[in-house]
Amino acid sequence: MSPRHPTLPPGAPTARRNDHGVARVALLAVAVFLLGGAVIGSAVWLGWGSTPRPPREGRQVGATVPSLPPPPPTTSPPPLVDSLSAVWCGRGNACIAVGNSSRGLSGHSYSEVRTKTGWRVVPIASPGGSSERLSAISCVGTAPTWCVAVGSVTSPGEHAFAEIFDGTRWASSPAVRPGTFDDLVGVGCESRARCVAVGSYRTPRGVFPLMEELNGSTWSVMGSPAVSGAPVVTAVSCGASCVAVGDSLAGEIVVPFSEELTGSGWRVTPVPLPAGAQKGAALSSVDCAPHGWCTAVGVQYGTRGTPSPLVEQQGAKGWSPVAVHSPASGAASPTSFGVTGMLSGVSCPAAGLCTAVGEKVEGNWASAPLVPFLLSQSAGSWFLAGRPPVDSPAARFSGISCVLGSPCVAVGSLFKGGQYRPLVAFVGTGVASLVPPG
Repeated sequence: MSPRHPTLPPGAPTARRNDHGVARVALLAVAVFLLGGAVIGSAVWLGWGSTPRPPREGRQVGATVPSLPPPPPTTSPPPLVDSLSAVWCGRGNACIAVGNSSRGLSGHSYSEVRTKTGWRVVPIASPGGSSERLSAISCVGTAPTWCVAVGSVTSPGEHAFAEIFDGTRWASSPAVRPGTFDDLVGVGCESRARCVAVGSYRTPRGVFPLMEELNGSTWSVMGSPAVSGAPVVTAVSCGASCVAVGDSLAGEIVVPFSEELTGSGWRVTPVPLPAGAQKGAALSSVDCAPHGWCTAVGVQYGTRGTPSPLVEQQGAKGWSPVAVHSPASGAASPTSFGVTGMLSGVSCPAAGLCTAVGEKVEGNWASAPLVPFLLSQSAGSWFLAGRPPVDSPAARFSGISCVLGSPCVAVGSLFKGGQYRPLVAFVGTGVASLVPPG
């Protein structure tokens, strides 16, 4: 259920990482690119001041998104940027979310725990870098009393780090750092004795998937099958087994793939592209329902690189793209259902019952306001759900967690009052209500 901004196909704007925890508006950048570089108002500063990673073979380590053009000279970044990247919920509406808070060009990670009286901020001690970002969280049990969160820190370069929450406070859990640049962007826990985190790392030989296992209190690197095209692994879901998703490059095409953890190690499984995805596709999140198959979501790219949401589901014969019903016509299509956007998170509390969240461009290209959007699964079919009540020129959902019998909880960020603020929403039957966090 971990969020990750998908990879862009070659020819799209240069992909750069937001190294100080700001949720980037990826679709807005694509809109800028297609319009020839138009500057788009108050949210444009999101890409300002970020440090690009050294590329390797046309790829970067970990989550990549297109950078935005710099703001006009008179525009200054807001003094405060807070965003939430991932959330985990248990029974009784007990939830914990992780995010990042930025002041200028430096940032730190933090968490928010939902209690009976509302959300409260739980600080996380800095791992010692100039900027840090937590990307994913996974907990064991029915309440957030033991959780693992993973991300990366610049100190200098960029390196993976992990934190463990004991229900009261966070403590550092040093991850293995195998490369010059390494990053963990997804995590799934089977029990306190075993968690799996995924990402990628870079050495002078290239870019490689990074799979790490937490066995009690110690992290170790797991062997991973060879995948060509500078592959990255973007998310993982662990239950009876662990399934991870990622993408690689095949010439000009972004190719998604999955890996399943078996008794003999990780096994690669191809993920087919929809017919209309001429420039490829990338997966950002995966969730495996109890006693059911897995669902993965992300983005697919058309002829001109235009992004549209992607849903893939696993079955007895492997993975296949899923058709989504358009509310306007009722028609179902796996390629286009009236949305230019991408999906960042998915949660499936039961087989055939999933909710996915992401961001889309709404309106004309000239203004290109960004809004979060929802897809929901009912009786085996996927539908575009109603628009959440978000009044903001730039907003996105980055993660979601659903528990049977309770509304789903989605998190992200929105721009309002001259700054970026955390976004939390209760999602049920296609309708979202906003919740003030913190």
